[in-house]
Amino acid sequence: MEKKRDCKIVQDLLPNYIENLTNEETKNYIEEHIKNCGECTKVLKSMNENIQTNIDRANKKEINYMKKFNTKLKILKIIILIIIAIVLIIIGRKAIIMSNLSKKYEGNRNIKNYHIKTYIYSGTNSQVIDTYCKDGKSLTTLISLNNEKSSKIVEYSDNGKTNTYMESNNGKTAFLNSKTNLKIFNNSNSIYENMKQHFVKNSILASIRSVKCNGVDCYYISNFQNNIIPNGQGDYGIYIDKETGLPIRILGGTVGSSREINDTIIDYYYEFNTVQDEDIQEPNIEEYMINK
Repeated sequence: MEKKRDCKIVQDLLPNYIENLTNEETKNYIEEHIKNCGECTKVLKSMNENIQTNIDRANKKEINYMKKFNTKLKILKIIILIIIAIVLIIIGRKAIIMSNLSKKYEGNRNIKNYHIKTYIYSGTNSQVIDTYCKDGKSLTTLISLNNEKSSKIVEYSDNGKTNTYMESNNGKTAFLNSKTNLKIFNNSNSIYENMKQHFVKNSILASIRSVKCNGVDCYYISNFQNNIIPNGQGDYGIYIDKETGLPIRILGGTVGSSREINDTIIDYYYEFNTVQDEDIQEPNIEEYMINK
């Protein structure tokens, strides 16, 4: 009877013994009892086996969890790498397009014989700029129509020397050796200077797509840094000829399906190596009052 009672006490203490939570005296008592008690030895062995089984199950569960976690992490890494690769490809494509257009533009900009006609519309205001250049000479005519009032400016340049002739309702006036410069390539050059100056930003943010404009295969570029269109017209879009790199049309204001009445539109038309000497004739100065 006393042995049974001792076994009961030892078996109740075994969980603490296994966890090493008993004091030294109790530990020695349990170990002394186990040496001489086969039944308590079996109970201790069974308890240890159950604990080991639970540990193995927990470890297996943790291993399976870690395997699933690592698999998901690998998939996530692959997805992130794919997204980064796609973004880099898109940015790289835009950077290459902008770089190539800039190079093509620079090549055409060096042509000495060209005719460019520019139409500018903004609300009820409109302008037509006609530029002829050949062998260092140029003749640019600017006609403006504003609220039914018209004016005309003619700029004649001969190898650096420029005379400007103005016609309006107030008469005709000539400005000799003037500093006015209406050459349209200066405007185009500003577009590419902006592209170069903000190249990284434009490559990331700019939107580029292939379209047709005035019958020409173009890239339509929008959402990039610029200072061409007047302030206050937030959106901006430009059509650039794929072949020449030259701007075909510039849109300012609301770039979308419905445009506002005051939005600016600029259209360009080009001819190269067609200008003759008779196309560049200085106005008769005798018809103008010379401004001194």
